[in-house]
Amino acid sequence: GNWRQQRLVEQLAAELKAGMTEEVVAYRGQHRWVQNFEAVRLEAGTGVPDRLRMGGVYLITGGTGGIGLEIARYLAETVGAKVVLVSRRGLGDEEEEIEESAELRAEREEKRKKVEEIERAGGEVLVLKGDVSDEGEMDEVIKRAKQRYGEIHGVIHAAGVPPGGLIQLKTPEIAASVLNPKVKGTQVLAKLFKDAKLDFMILNSSLRSYLSLAGGADYTAANSFLDAFAQHSYATEEGPSSIITINWDGWYEVGMGANSVAQLNSVDDNETTSEEALLSSEGIEVFKRILSSSLPQVIVSVQDFQARVVHNRSLTGSSYFEQLEKESQLRPTHPRPQLDNEYVAPRNEIEERMAEIWQAMLGISQVGIHDNFFELGGDSIISIQIIAKINQTGLQLSPKHFVDHQTIAALAEIASTSKAIQAEQGRVTGPLPLTPIQHWFFERNTLDPHHFNQSLLLEVKQPLDPLILEQSVQHLLIHHDALRLRFDHWKSGWQQVNALLPGAASCLQKDLSGLAEENQGIAIEAAAAEMQASLDLSEGPLMRVVLFNLGEDRPGRLLIVVHHLVIDGVSWRILLEDLQTVYEQTRRGEAIELPLKTTSFKYWAERLMEHAQAGVAPEEAAYWLAEARRQVASLPVDYPEGVNTEASARMVSTSLSAEDTQALVHDLPSLYRTQINEVLLTALAHAFMLWTATRSLVVDLEGHGREPILEDVDLSRTVGWFTSIFPVLLELEDGASLWNALKSIKEQLRSIPNKGIGYGLLRYLSDNEEIAEKMRTLPPAEVSFLYLGQLDHTVSTFSLFDSANESTGPNTSPRATRSHLLQVVGRIINGQLTLNLIYSENVHRRSTIERLAEDIVEALRALITNSQSPDAVGYTPSDFTEAELSQAELDELIAELSASEGYD
Repeated sequence: GNWRQQRLVEQLAAELKAGMTEEVVAYRGQHRWVQNFEAVRLEAGTGVPDRLRMGGVYLITGGTGGIGLEIARYLAETVGAKVVLVSRRGLGDEEEEIEESAELRAEREEKRKKVEEIERAGGEVLVLKGDVSDEGEMDEVIKRAKQRYGEIHGVIHAAGVPPGGLIQLKTPEIAASVLNPKVKGTQVLAKLFKDAKLDFMILNSSLRSYLSLAGGADYTAANSFLDAFAQHSYATEEGPSSIITINWDGWYEVGMGANSVAQLNSVDDNETTSEEALLSSEGIEVFKRILSSSLPQVIVSVQDFQARVVHNRSLTGSSYFEQLEKESQLRPTHPRPQLDNEYVAPRNEIEERMAEIWQAMLGISQVGIHDNFFELGGDSIISIQIIAKINQTGLQLSPKHFVDHQTIAALAEIASTSKAIQAEQGRVTGPLPLTPIQHWFFERNTLDPHHFNQSLLLEVKQPLDPLILEQSVQHLLIHHDALRLRFDHWKSGWQQVNALLPGAASCLQKDLSGLAEENQGIAIEAAAAEMQASLDLSEGPLMRVVLFNLGEDRPGRLLIVVHHLVIDGVSWRILLEDLQTVYEQTRRGEAIELPLKTTSFKYWAERLMEHAQAGVAPEEAAYWLAEARRQVASLPVDYPEGVNTEASARMVSTSLSAEDTQALVHDLPSLYRTQINEVLLTALAHAFMLWTATRSLVVDLEGHGREPILEDVDLSRTVGWFTSIFPVLLELEDGASLWNALKSIKEQLRSIPNKGIGYGLLRYLSDNEEIAEKMRTLPPAEVSFLYLGQLDHTVSTFSLFDSANESTGPNTSPRATRSHLLQVVGRIINGQLTLNLIYSENVHRRSTIERLAEDIVEALRALITNSQSPDAVGYTPSDFTEAELSQAELDELIAELSASEGYD
């Protein structure tokens, strides 16, 4: 009645006036329910917990996961237990493994090894496949376990999957995959063991019952259910006896694919850092102490739990994402490789700042101040990104500094004293000369020059406001001057100019929410193909952005198409960083603040012209015009009359395993003092020798082109097309072993003047027409090679974007003629080296290119195997430039030193 409502209003009013300090969980009846935690000390027992039986039978759901296997090993070692490990996939069979990736096969093999370790420790193991949330499957699992071992004495419910993504973007199916193992799985176990006299049933919960996780409402709910279920069973004595809930903090050493302490994996949700995690030995000790106690629920926290609760309550949505982004950018992924020098920690603030940046960009957990950048697996593209990050901290470094000083200790000495290179911060406008790579593009006189692009399709992690996105794109067009370039064809040739205004931001929206999911990918590709062909060199735009709405239950897509004349691979990282920064600042109503501009593309083009016409060193011309370049035979072709068009382009892909890639990136550089492109080109030259039966190959190499040849230039944060393309003659000695070939190729590549940038200067910008003409008459390279570097961190560190799988349509007009017969593109993504060999089906059979790809990979594996030999020695003359030794003299000297008594 009304009096009850009035009484309730009065009660609530009294509560509002009470000024409570506790956080209220619920009001029920006349009671206020608040959450409280009590610190307890679990004493260490001297023997086996009373609840464990010698030779007892224990069923573990999620049993092949990291924590399940660790507990199983403890039970085997302690009481010689018979352990039933239950998981949805089990350990698989041969038929399943055929369909799996190499990574999944490796994971299964690792789990099999751990099962063998459990059996060697004195236990018996039965691995069964079953979904814990399916009553029928679990009933069958329990029957099979009892047939094998008899009655089950204890159950450990460790099944669960990690949360992922924003809750706004989750489908019911995604949420169910998180909820079912814990909620339905617990209900199924409670029903099936209702009448059993278990010594214990342990429910593995998580701290996320009490500490929020972005996008993890489903995960928090699932673990909270476990807590509530245990408390209810304890209070009412319903369900299985002796139920215990453990709210685990992260476990540091277990999880999928964890091979070392350096990898940071939690129990099952991968959200815990190393400072907030238990070692496996600590987790087992806690498990043992809980079994010896009488508590129905225990929260396990490495850090002060009350402080974590207070901090967690202070987090807002935006602050959480900012923290998450910062942590993801600085979180290393690999242990420090074996190097000749010992690890030396940073000694001051500057070295600490640099070490953090190196660790984040290289993906290495620990970098010492005397570690060589290239021996750590670094490459020139990563070095540019590192310079940009370092300069943003207030220090000053240039690419030339990085070439001359390749350790943190050496760079730190000059970083604080280096003079900053001043760049124009206003809007850059006016005509500018074409750069060598732009000359190369227009010289080809290809069909549809407006359709020669680079593009990215991104999955949108959180819904984007179209108006804010459009404003952000407009700001980028103003800030990055090269995006406002325009090109016109006159009688004298092509000319370019920096426009004052970008024009209307070319940011479109396409609503595909009404289409079935299987048709959305087709629609995205069709729209992308239309955008790819829509750019206009003279009027603009040279950049288009399209936001695709795929419906409330699916993350959207963001397409960015930019003409290649104004962007390159290095520029994409800059552009995406700035797009995210500007979008977030605009969304929060803040003033737009981007890092300072570095040297403008216009100033670079002008200074490059001045440098070329001042005269390139004569020895550079002699290098590029060497007579041996005219003697190289053409590639064999399968269809001599075939037309090499973009429409006929096809691709063969091959890859190395993650383990081999690690050796390629980290082991070979430290042994042979090489860079990864030197190893790749050795394998390439060897494979072509097997195909063509010749020992010489001319390859067009693509470099990033941002070489430090001008003292007053810093291009570390400049958007534009800086790529340098230059023909390199690779020669293999007759009868040379593969590892000796690597030494030779390494020396050949290091003899290239100024990393190849002089070729374009001489051919396109020099006023020495005689040399330019001789260069034009050289036989063109029929093969190109491009190594894009390590792309694992390119998109993954952004809070707004992730990589998408749908096609971006053709980057180049299908009518255009391809620049080379064969293009080889290498990259490292998801920890694996991938090589793409692009060819024309009008010219070569697929089987021809597949054989070539296999030979390249076999050569790489042979080099990796050789690097693991204790007798492998990789020094070459370029490692000791002042000694002026030949390779033969150096090999002889090293052999003498190795034979000397006491030489180490």
